[in-house]
Amino acid sequence: MTISLDLLAKICATIGFGLFLWPVIQRLRGLDTPQKAMERSQLKSREWWLGFVLICLALLFQRLASQQGGG
Repeated sequence: MTISLDLLAKICATIGFGLFLWPVIQRLRGLDTPQKAMERSQLKSREWWLGFVLICLALLFQRLASQQGGG
């Protein structure tokens, strides 16, 4: 079974958006307060950065898939 670049891009984007938004969801639910974030002294969590990287990869895969598909 082969996975097309388009499908791989959609999978990366879905997982990436989930990880990218997880800290925001935690903050909205009240599980992560600004004070806790300052104690960790990190602007963004590891999940946020991993989501960002996966979204960038998804964009790259989508571009490659569109070039292979002829448009």
